[in-house]
Amino acid sequence: MGIRSARSARSGRGSHGVGRGLTVVGLVLLIAYGVSLQAASAGGRGYSHRVMRNDPVAYWRLNETSGTIAHDATGNYNGNYVQSPVEGQPGLLAAPSGHSVWFDGVGGRITANSLTQRTSWPGYTLEAWVRIDQTVKEEHIIAFNRRGGSNGIALFHDQPTGEFKFRDCEGSGCTQAYSTTTAQAGHTYYLVVTVNRQNQGRLFINGERQAIFSSAIRPLSDGLFTIGAEYDSQGGSAIPTSFFKGNIDEIAIYDHALRHMKVRAHYRAGLRSRSGS
Repeated sequence: MGIRSARSARSGRGSHGVGRGLTVVGLVLLIAYGVSLQAASAGGRGYSHRVMRNDPVAYWRLNETSGTIAHDATGNYNGNYVQSPVEGQPGLLAAPSGHSVWFDGVGGRITANSLTQRTSWPGYTLEAWVRIDQTVKEEHIIAFNRRGGSNGIALFHDQPTGEFKFRDCEGSGCTQAYSTTTAQAGHTYYLVVTVNRQNQGRLFINGERQAIFSSAIRPLSDGLFTIGAEYDSQGGSAIPTSFFKGNIDEIAIYDHALRHMKVRAHYRAGLRSRSGS
């Protein structure tokens, strides 16, 4: 009916056709406006809504501009800024996504060891946005360690390969998975590791699966959790090392494996709102 009215307006068949034609135009404009609003909501603040809808157990947006507390958006596991990472830096998602934190590659890090008090991990997902400043050394993004500093689950930038790497360790055995992407300084990357109930693991870079592995290991109980570094064991003591240099943003941890479609949706939401490379 609306299309026929628009045609009659073009042929000059009376004012009723003109009115209906305008109605059709108005409807089209409203639909277009709604689509644009929907697209806008997928980025910025909408990105955090997507994350929260997927029930993370911890989600550090890293929006602080000062202070020593890294606030967990779920309210469960606030972290602590150690050795003064630089807060309030431009976010790796565009406004209104907020801020990111810059790590100096020397000693700055975030600790949230209370996360390791959680004992139920049917599966898990590690999720992060990072911008790398250098590619000359191994730099950890997310790490679980034992109290004495021995290795657990970790996601980091590897050397000498220059790739992103997932590693889990228990005793003398470790599982390792590498990205096909080689990291470049000054570039932003969206990183995800998933392990499901069946111990099937995936490493995603920028929304695309780049490695498959198998792991029965879960995040450590009563250990150490760190953003921007890991720990080594020296003389039975945990010594921080492998410090990250660059920006980290939007760290989320889940107790289940995000499906590939969810990972891709998060990445696309971030792309629509991201500024810079």
